[in-house]
Amino acid sequence: MNMNPANFFISGRHLFGFIVPGILWIVSVMLWIKQDLADFSQLTVYQLVALLAAGLVVGHAVGDLSFSITIHLSSWMHKWSLISLKREQAWADIDELQARVGEILQEKKPDEAYVRTLHDEDLFNFCKLFIMEKSKYFNQKLVEYENEINLRAMLVLPLIAYAVAWAYYFDFQLQPVFFSVVLLIVALLLARGIYPARCAERKSAFEMYLLLETDQKHQDGNLQSGSEE
Repeated sequence: MNMNPANFFISGRHLFGFIVPGILWIVSVMLWIKQDLADFSQLTVYQLVALLAAGLVVGHAVGDLSFSITIHLSSWMHKWSLISLKREQAWADIDELQARVGEILQEKKPDEAYVRTLHDEDLFNFCKLFIMEKSKYFNQKLVEYENEINLRAMLVLPLIAYAVAWAYYFDFQLQPVFFSVVLLIVALLLARGIYPARCAERKSAFEMYLLLETDQKHQDGNLQSGSEE
């Protein structure tokens, strides 16, 4: 069995993308109802395990909605930011790569009508599946992108909810409010980093697909030359 520490870290990061947000949601609700925070210092081992399990369940339950809202928030932040020109350039590069991928697919399957009607997301997912089958190394790189995006997206809304609940719990006193503001800044920075990560993931997927296709053509050409000799 391969016990690669990097694989363990990535899996753990993905797992805590559900547990930690779930616990933050639970604690936020407790803060809103003015539950005594001293109760946390008296948790037994079994209660701690139950809290982790509850965090995992809650994290999964609200994960899809939280992810979707945060993705839209990140896109909106970049749409109205001062770096909109960089945003447009990033998408221009992606569109160019995507067009080349589409052309290759049409060359490989000229009789398949569905190839000409593939949506952008379908083409992206096709490239990811192709990479998964052809290259373990490239696939691992895409998994790292995906886990980074998931971790960021899953933490943003719980952090915002926790920050507001924390300030409310202490009746908006100065020191707790300052802590809440810091948490809000962290959450917004996490959200802001999602859009570039998604662009990098998409661009890398198309580039990897083109590299693998080029390599396959070279191999086919070498085989053909060898057979002719």
